[in-house]
Amino acid sequence: MTHISKNKPDSELLQLIFNELSTHIAKVDKRTAPRFLHELLTETEQIMIAKRMTAIVMLSQNIGVYKIATRLQMSTSTVRLITFAYENGKYDNIVNSINKSKKDKEHFWELIELISRGGLPSRGKDRWKFLNALTE
Repeated sequence: MTHISKNKPDSELLQLIFNELSTHIAKVDKRTAPRFLHELLTETEQIMIAKRMTAIVMLSQNIGVYKIATRLQMSTSTVRLITFAYENGKYDNIVNSINKSKKDKEHFWELIELISRGGLPSRGKDRWKFLNALTE
């Protein structure tokens, strides 16, 4: 769980800082985005954001709370909170952004499939082929 100081800046200053951050994120290209996020976010924050985004996309495909919680190793209460926000339209921009490009959507679902297999190769012919390459 991430920790935030109890001493919050006033809301106007916080909004200015957030707008500045948004401006810099918008300027980052696809190649430098991973480095930018790795420098900005702790490992815990990266995991939290990645899981939340994946849960939102899975909800958009009508995947159930329990299945999302199990696959992403999240508590059902957390997934229910995300579901409540999703049902109230909080994540519409995220869903629209991912669904905009068919290629991006397919890539994202391949990633979710990999996560759900626990990193194991896909089923079928040559599924353990990569192991043979390691032993040769």
